[in-house]
Amino acid sequence: MDRKLLLPLLTNAMLLGMLLIVYLDGRNPFMAFLTSTPSKVYIVLMCLLGLLTSTLYLMRTRDR
Repeated sequence: MDRKLLLPLLTNAMLLGMLLIVYLDGRNPFMAFLTSTPSKVYIVLMCLLGLLTSTLYLMRTRDR
């Protein structure tokens, strides 16, 4: 696998996981999927990963 694809693929996988959490929370709000500590950590990690991915993309395209 190309190393340049690893970060975008990981970001996409985590975003799909977040969509699943949002869907499950809508189906069963009593489980509190979006308010639990693991979900909050997951959301923060996903935001940081998205920020890193977009920053690296912008740096690569600016160098061209």
